[in-house]
Amino acid sequence: ADDGTLCVSPGVFEEFTPPEYLRLKFAVTGADGRVLRIVRELPPRTGDGRSSLSPRLPGVKKFSRHALTEFPADLVLPRELPRPGAPGKVVYPALAEDPDGVAVKLFLREDDALAAFRRGAVALFKAGNPQQIKYFRRAFKPDKNLLLSLFGGDYAHSWAEDLLDAAVLAAFGNAPENARARSEWSRMEQTARENLGETFDQLTRTLEEIYAMYERVEAMLAKLSRRPGADEDAVRDHLDELFSPGFLRREALWNGDYRRYLRALELRAQRMADNPARDAEKAAALGDYPEKIALLCADYPDLADRPALCAFWKLYEEAAVNCFAPEVQCAIRGAVNKLDAAWENLRL
Repeated sequence: ADDGTLCVSPGVFEEFTPPEYLRLKFAVTGADGRVLRIVRELPPRTGDGRSSLSPRLPGVKKFSRHALTEFPADLVLPRELPRPGAPGKVVYPALAEDPDGVAVKLFLREDDALAAFRRGAVALFKAGNPQQIKYFRRAFKPDKNLLLSLFGGDYAHSWAEDLLDAAVLAAFGNAPENARARSEWSRMEQTARENLGETFDQLTRTLEEIYAMYERVEAMLAKLSRRPGADEDAVRDHLDELFSPGFLRREALWNGDYRRYLRALELRAQRMADNPARDAEKAAALGDYPEKIALLCADYPDLADRPALCAFWKLYEEAAVNCFAPEVQCAIRGAVNKLDAAWENLRL
């Protein structure tokens, strides 16, 4: 069309995958040609944690709940349900965050449902325990340098809530998606009330320890800036990616993985300072994935809530450990050789 738009059939991308560098906008239209929404990606193909079914679809509304502030006494959430209108297929019910509180939604993908359930459980706990939440919102007063280094720019207004959410999630002491009925939720909620103070303190100590590792890499960057041939930007970009907005929501920060990632990055910087050419040889094994990861983290600050994207990010981090610091324990063997297939599966 003259205005630069092109109408395509729903199946056109079955045989064609847009390259990751091509940025498109898609208008989703109804049968009458009316634009329903504008998206930057193909939702069924991205694995982006957005596979919930609209309550407007036939048969879905009766399973949906909205504006919840407590777990309903009459609600029991099975692990899966027959998919409305699709015999032989299933959907996965879950608590989920909602603009009006907490909702119950149906998801096409089980991993999306689990991620949504965890976020929804945290939101439901916060709604039901406002005084305790109010106290902890004010409890952590980080060192000024830590605050400026890790929580500047786009993350300045949301990092505290992300830290609190991480503490609530850990305080449950059990996977919140196991709370499928009111009685189970009540026990888990009480556990979280009792554990939240200790858990919050533990997470803040972990964050301070991670920041000390961050500072060591920063110190190496100063040395690299004076070393001819050293790719200082590669180390800087990797550090920025690890601490991009939303990083407090990544499980890897709290389970020990970040310690390995930062140790590997520090070793890379040290070795780069000694032999820039050797570092460039190792980096070649990663191809252009560092640039792709940078785009991923910039475009998706909610990376932790998008299971497929988060899994690829973790695979990349393990590959970087493989390449630059093989003596650091790696959680995924042969990660470098798995990148191409994993990227293709994302269909970004």
